[in-house]
Amino acid sequence: MSSRYGDRAPARSYRDLDRDRERDRRSVSPSRRGYNQDERERDGRRRRDPSPPTRQARRDEEERKQKRQKEKEEEEEQQVSLAAADAKAKQELEERAQNGNEDEDDMMKAMGFGGFGTTKMVKKYKAIKRERQKYEKREHGDNTCNEKVDLIDHCHQFAKDRSVETCKCRWMMSAKTFKLETVGKPSLSDWFMIRQAKDLSVDHIDLQNKYSTHQSGLVRQVIMIAAGYCPPLEQFNAIIANLDVIISFAFVSSHAPIPYVRPQIFEMGKNAPMIVKEARHPCLEVQDDLNFIPNDAETVPDESKFLVITGPNMGGKSTYIRSIGIIALVSQAGCFVSCAPGAKVPIFDAILARFGAGDNQTKGVSTFIAEMLETSTILRLATRDSLIIIDELGRGTSTYDGFGLAWSISEFISSKIRSKCLFASHFAETVALADQIKHVQNLHCKVHVEPRHDSQALEKESEITLLYKVEPGIYDRSYNIHVAELAGFSPSVIKLAKRKADEMEDVDGEISPLLTVHAKSTEEGMEIIEEFMRAFASNKRMRSDGTEAESLSFLVAEYRERCGENAFVQKVLESL
Repeated sequence: MSSRYGDRAPARSYRDLDRDRERDRRSVSPSRRGYNQDERERDGRRRRDPSPPTRQARRDEEERKQKRQKEKEEEEEQQVSLAAADAKAKQELEERAQNGNEDEDDMMKAMGFGGFGTTKMVKKYKAIKRERQKYEKREHGDNTCNEKVDLIDHCHQFAKDRSVETCKCRWMMSAKTFKLETVGKPSLSDWFMIRQAKDLSVDHIDLQNKYSTHQSGLVRQVIMIAAGYCPPLEQFNAIIANLDVIISFAFVSSHAPIPYVRPQIFEMGKNAPMIVKEARHPCLEVQDDLNFIPNDAETVPDESKFLVITGPNMGGKSTYIRSIGIIALVSQAGCFVSCAPGAKVPIFDAILARFGAGDNQTKGVSTFIAEMLETSTILRLATRDSLIIIDELGRGTSTYDGFGLAWSISEFISSKIRSKCLFASHFAETVALADQIKHVQNLHCKVHVEPRHDSQALEKESEITLLYKVEPGIYDRSYNIHVAELAGFSPSVIKLAKRKADEMEDVDGEISPLLTVHAKSTEEGMEIIEEFMRAFASNKRMRSDGTEAESLSFLVAEYRERCGENAFVQKVLESL
C-alpha cells in the first residue's frame, strides 16, 4: 500500500492506539467478553472523564509538584529565619531594658510598634524578601497593605481557596490584627489572619497595656505630689484675686476721663452725712459721643435725709440716682469714686435699690406685682443705716393707685425707717411730702423753655431743652408731651394729647391743698366730719317743725372749736 509516507507506516500516538483499542473492545459483545457490572461502571467513568493525559501533560504535572515542594521548603526556611529574627529582636530588647539606656517608649520603638504597631513586621518581611530574591524572581509587584507588608501570596491563596476573584488586606485598629477580606462576593465575605500578625498583635497589646499602666502610675504620682501643695495654692489664689481687684480699681481710677478721688469714709451708726459733689456715672462718662453733666447730692441728717426727685421723662432722674448709688457701692468696696474732691460717704449696712419695670411671665408675675414684691422686701430689710434707691414707683398701675402707693411708701420710709433715700417719681404731687416732714427735700431736673414768636401758650408753642441738671425745687409743669413729639408721633395725635391735658390740668397749676395735710390730721378730720354728719342727720329726724337751720347753727357752734384745731377740716372748708 503506497502512501505519502512510503512503505513505512506513520507513527501513531498513544491517543490513536487507545482509540483503536476502544473500538475493538466495543465491537465484541458484552456477553462474549465477560462485561460485568464493574466494567460497565469503569467504562462509564471513562466516558465521563476527559481523555487520558498525554506525556507532556504528565511532565507538566510533575513540574508543578516539584515547584510546590520547592515552595513548601522555602516557606519552612522563611519560618525558620523569621523565628531567628524574632528571637534576635527580643534578645536586643532585653539587653536594652537591662542596660537602662532607653525608657519604655524607646523600647516600644525598638520593638517596631511605631504608628499602628507594625514596624517590626515590616522589617521582618523585608528580610524575608531579600532571602527570597536568590531563589526566584517575583512574578507580581509589591502589593502591600497600609504598612507596606507583603501579603500578596496569602491574598491569592485565600482567594483561590474560597473561589473568589480577589481579596484585600488591611490593619484592623480595634482588633490590633491584620485581616484579609474578600472582594467581589459579599455573601462569601470572610476574614483571614496570618499567624505572624497574630503573634505580633499579642505582643503589641501587651506592651500597650504596660505603657498605659506605667503612664497611669506616673499621673497618680503627679497628682499626689501636686495635692501636697493645695493649701499654699488656695492661699495664693486668694492673694492673686485680691491683687487683681486692687489693680483693677487703680486702673479704672487713674485712666478715667476725670481721675477718681478718695472719699472720706464714716463709720456706720454715726448718723453721718453723705455729700457728693459733681457726681458722674462711671459707665456713661467714658463714652466718646456723650458729654456727661455732673450733679451734686447731699443727704444731711435732720435736713435732707430723704430726697424726692421729680422731672420730665428723659430728664435724667434715673441716671442721677444710679450715679449716687454706684458711688456709694464702690466706696464701700475700697475704690476711689467718680466725683469732685471732698466726697463724704458713710458705711451702709445695705444698699437697697428698685429700678426698671420687669415681669416674669413663666411664674405669672406682672410688672406691678414684681414692683410691689421688690418694694415690700426693701421695707422689710431697711434700717436706719441703709441706703434706699427707688425709681418711678407706682407706674405699673393706674394714676390714682400709683400715686397713693408712692405717697404712702415714701411717707413710711421718711417717718418710720428714717434711712437715707433717693426717691425718683413722676408724680408731681409727691413734693407735698416736704411740707409735712422736715428732713424731706425736693429736687427737680431743670428744663429750659424758650417761647416762639408766634406762640400763645407756653406748652403748645415752646422750644423745650432738657438740661440734665438736678437742682433744689419742685417740678411745677409737665413736659412729657414734648417727649412724645421727639419720639415722632403725628401732629394730630400730639394736638389731641395737648387738648386733653389742658382739660384735666388745674387752671392755676397749683397742687391740691389737701395733699399738704399730714396723714394723722386727715384721719382726725375725717372722723370730725363723720360725727358732724351723723349728729346733723339725727337732729333732722327728731325735729319735724322745720327748724333745720337752727339745728345746723347749733351743731356748727358745737364743732367750731374742734374744726378750727384740725388742718384737714380747715382745708376742706377753704376749698368750698
